[in-house]
Amino acid sequence: MIQKLRIRLIAMAMAAQLILLIVIVAFSNYLSYMKLADSADFVIDELMKEPYDSEPRDGQPEPETTPSPSPSPSPSPEPTATEEPEPSPSPAVSDPPADEAAPPFADPRDPWAPDGENSYDQWADWMRPKGPHPPQWGSGTPYDDVWGGRETAEPSPSPTPTPEPTPTPEPTPEPWTQRRTEELPFSSRYFIVSQDTEGELLYRNMDHIISISEDEAMQMTGVALSTSEEKGFCGNFRYRTYFEEGQITLLFLDCSQDLETFRNTLIANCGLSLLGLGCTFLLLMLFSGKIVRPVAESYDKQKQFISAAGHELRTPLTIIGADTEVLTMELGENEWLSDISHQTSRMTELTNSLLQLSRMDEGRQPMTMLEFPLSDLVEETLHSFDLLAKKQELRLTADIAPMVSVRGDIASLRQLVSILLDNAIKYSLGTIDVSLRQTENTVCLEVSNSAHPVTPEQLSQFFDRFYRTEASRNSETGGYGLGLSIAQSIVQAHRGKITASSPEEGIVRLTVVLPKY
Repeated sequence: MIQKLRIRLIAMAMAAQLILLIVIVAFSNYLSYMKLADSADFVIDELMKEPYDSEPRDGQPEPETTPSPSPSPSPSPEPTATEEPEPSPSPAVSDPPADEAAPPFADPRDPWAPDGENSYDQWADWMRPKGPHPPQWGSGTPYDDVWGGRETAEPSPSPTPTPEPTPTPEPTPEPWTQRRTEELPFSSRYFIVSQDTEGELLYRNMDHIISISEDEAMQMTGVALSTSEEKGFCGNFRYRTYFEEGQITLLFLDCSQDLETFRNTLIANCGLSLLGLGCTFLLLMLFSGKIVRPVAESYDKQKQFISAAGHELRTPLTIIGADTEVLTMELGENEWLSDISHQTSRMTELTNSLLQLSRMDEGRQPMTMLEFPLSDLVEETLHSFDLLAKKQELRLTADIAPMVSVRGDIASLRQLVSILLDNAIKYSLGTIDVSLRQTENTVCLEVSNSAHPVTPEQLSQFFDRFYRTEASRNSETGGYGLGLSIAQSIVQAHRGKITASSPEEGIVRLTVVLPKY
């Protein structure tokens, strides 16, 4: 039991994780693919703004540029005879005497001066200011003339300071996105093809790619135009179509590097997902036994209790039944003895059903698998229930396909058909329909009966042990709610499937599908 629960737990956990990983990987890679396509479309739109309108098309002359006339210099206005420029005022300074107009020695900076006459000391002494007030540079006060201490005329007025020019602000650097946009023609590999509506080539620009020849470019253009889509992928190239008056322009952008990165990422994601799946499998193998052990032990104890209780109850029930028969023979039949006998029979039937379920759950139910005609078995069982249906005024119809064979245990399948018919007769409100048909590999047995309306929740609980609807509990049909549970165990032992459905309101249908071999 523990092994079965471990296998189920591992299978369910692995299936759930596999589905989750597939969804996550598919969604993330879909987003990456769409981002790649959007980025390529943005680059294409930016590239179409620059090269297409700036380069001439094949067969069209370049537009002639007319040189703009250079502006002729405007003649400066000549002064008229009546207007004379006013002389700028200058201070009246007395000229130095002729003997002091120049130094009595040569300039020491003169390379042609004779030796001894261009002494730097003589020149510096002559240049030193004379008079009682040495000049105070930067003070603005009048000082004696350097030519011999004579007072000069009034100093000239200080000139009006010229206003400094306003510094021109440095140009603001362009944003990074603008610089990136300008770099696109230099960092992208693409080509442009333009043709008219009749397919005649108007323009082709292959200057930005060398891996594609002109013939391959025209073939890709034909493939792109045949799809009737505005944009898409053609191999490793992302293309986009622009429609203008009388012409169609396509720009193909090489996305091989981006697609290669996308493929590598996809492979890496799949590899990581499989690695995580393997790690989860190992963890489940290590800890699943501890997880399911409490449930398995509880289930095993439940089965042991049912088996032990069933065996313990069979002996007293047999004794009670035998004593009731003896009392009936001595005292005759009466109401109390009949009740004891009836309830003893019911308890015996319940005990036998519990023991059978316990044996089938543990795999101890003896079965002999033989190939036999199932259609004959169903017809024989129908005849045994025909009289009971007539007593309850029920209409029993059958549609049994002849020569329907199946491989299975005859006793178990006979019990299966009996349980289905008994359940239909107990809860039918008027009609019972039985059909048996076969397909290439399966056999289908259906038992339908009119009944009170049931909900989907009630249908899903039909095969639970001790389950009965409220209407059946209030009726005097008997039963313990174990019949359909036994039927389900028999079908599962034959590798089949049993389901409950309500094809229309007021109809309940039980369907059994068994493999033929």
